[in-house]
Amino acid sequence: MNKQQIVSSLLAITLLAAPLASPKANAAALFSDINNSYAKEAILELLDKGIISGIGDNRFDPAGQLKRQDFAIILAKALNLDTTTVPSVPTFSDVPKGSYAFNAVEAVYQAGWINGLGKGRFAAGSPLSRQDMIVIFVRALGIEASGKSSSLPFADSAKIADYAKPSIAAALEYGLIQGEGGNLFNPAANADRQSVALVASKFIKVKEAAAAPASQATPTVTATPAVTASPQPTATPLTVYTSVYYPEQTATPSPEPTATPSPEPTPVPTPEPTAAPTPEPTAAPTPEPTPVPTPEPTAAPTPEPTAAPTPEPTPVPTPEPTPTPTPEPTPDTTAPDVDAAKFAAVDNYNGTLDQLYGAEAAVSEEGAVVQAYPWNDFNENGLVDADELYTAKPLGASLADGSVTAADIGDFSAGNYTVVITATDSEGNESPKDAAHAFSFSLTKNEAPDVTAPEVDVHKFTAVDNYNGTQDQITGAASAVSEQDAAVQVYSWSDVNENSQVDEGELGAALSVGTSVEDGSVAAANIGDLPAGNYRFVITATDASGNESAKDAEHAIEIILQKSTAPTLPSLLYGFDGAGSKTKYFTPASTATTVRFDFFSSEKFTNAVIEVTMEGLTFSTNDYYSISGWVHPTADQISNGGHTLTFTGNASATSDIAFQLQNKNIPAAGTYKIKYRADADGTGTARVFSEEQYITLISGYPN
Repeated sequence: MNKQQIVSSLLAITLLAAPLASPKANAAALFSDINNSYAKEAILELLDKGIISGIGDNRFDPAGQLKRQDFAIILAKALNLDTTTVPSVPTFSDVPKGSYAFNAVEAVYQAGWINGLGKGRFAAGSPLSRQDMIVIFVRALGIEASGKSSSLPFADSAKIADYAKPSIAAALEYGLIQGEGGNLFNPAANADRQSVALVASKFIKVKEAAAAPASQATPTVTATPAVTASPQPTATPLTVYTSVYYPEQTATPSPEPTATPSPEPTPVPTPEPTAAPTPEPTAAPTPEPTPVPTPEPTAAPTPEPTAAPTPEPTPVPTPEPTPTPTPEPTPDTTAPDVDAAKFAAVDNYNGTLDQLYGAEAAVSEEGAVVQAYPWNDFNENGLVDADELYTAKPLGASLADGSVTAADIGDFSAGNYTVVITATDSEGNESPKDAAHAFSFSLTKNEAPDVTAPEVDVHKFTAVDNYNGTQDQITGAASAVSEQDAAVQVYSWSDVNENSQVDEGELGAALSVGTSVEDGSVAAANIGDLPAGNYRFVITATDASGNESAKDAEHAIEIILQKSTAPTLPSLLYGFDGAGSKTKYFTPASTATTVRFDFFSSEKFTNAVIEVTMEGLTFSTNDYYSISGWVHPTADQISNGGHTLTFTGNASATSDIAFQLQNKNIPAAGTYKIKYRADADGTGTARVFSEEQYITLISGYPN
């Protein structure tokens, strides 16, 4: 054993005996989140080789998405590309010289492994799909993948883009991938950091195996008969990751066994057989023959001749005519023609699928299966390259006139798109997938149109019954219409057949009554000076998009007009304490426990509006008023800083309308009016309030 062998053996023994911390064990301590990752070993391997790194805080983020620029870094290191020779001007606008990925992106682009996405952009921050990851790795292996996609085993193989299928088949063949759970590949899913690490690890092994030298030839067996003793096996030293150099142990080849020649066999002579003597035969005496008597011949009778039958003629078969062979039809190998210029896009609004359709003569054959392949001209050469088409969108079959009915292609975002359109006949002939059959279109993706009509609550509409000679009105309270600025119309309705349904021909012409305001109310609007009687109107609201609410019986209002002839009359009796004095004195700055004043209606009140305004004093919800029983005012009836009280009600002629103020502080000395007026027919622009009447409250002392 030479000196080098002795040193190697000692080192091997020492290393095997000593407790060692492997590099992977040390690396595992760097990442706290990879213990449950299926790619843990690959992550540690690539980390040890300096190909990948973590994201900080002892984390690798195995399930995180990998950006295209980070993938470029991994690929450049895995291929050991030269990243020092870079152009002075960046190739891509989104990977400037200051970017951490600049050198790697330029290296993989110059090597031809990854292209940009057009318009001078690399899409550095965009994710990478699983199928595109495999296409790039297989391309970097230099494998000829065409023709390998005939039998992909995945359940979702139909979702894999045509350009990616050969590469994925090659990746399966070389052991780069095996798919995901449920026999799925998930081609369009984004590649995460652990899946890229796993495939990159396998990629490096395949690359190294392809570069390894072929094994040496087996030496020829010699015929030397000498027996050679078998040498003792040489221990292989354990490889550790350290900077100390250990000399390589030279392997001693085991000698081939020497073949021992087989001895030639000695032939054994075959003995000659001894001939046996043949005995002489003894002659036997010849006996005398006994004479045989000659018999007398008997005359034989002459037989009667038998008539020979006439032979039946043998029939000659009629030959079968030889059929004329039917010629085999010439197979159809001509694909349909596609006129891409006769296709158009339907730009539907957001949330609705966009469509493509073909006009007459868009396809030259009826019944052809038409497809649209989204095309991204990555290298901007104007040619459809192998990896630039995405999964086809089926458009249906061509009709007799060559047109193609509109078919959904997806809810695309606003932007510009290009598709290559093909047609395949019943013989499987597909038209070319080339730039000559490309169709480009733009989508603006407007917001979905409003197709919902406003809602109308007819119970919140009322009529204003004005006197003869003045137009009657309709008005809507708050929430009468569900939308602001809706155009409100009324249709007079005559239920001719009395079926309580709005039938055709039963509605009169629409009469506009204005638009709804923010709170859904509708101001009073004229509907005509109608005679006294019962009326029925259907009320609708139409929004800015032209959606009109239903014209049906559920949205009908019935009104009764009495049409009185006299305007509102002023009160004949009014004053303090039951129609007493029109003036009353109070001590300044005193507190009046109660202050009562009354008005007597001079006509019948129907839905009357009574308005009382006080100077010097204010109303509160603790006060009382009575038109048909004592009640407290509500807050919405008090206005004008508390000085005005407005309420409605009905009353017979000369009814007492009374007011009682509670615990009022009398103001400073002076004269204060309490004003009274009424509109006995309710709110409306046609009738006016009665003449204003008032009583006077005096703060001071009587003379």
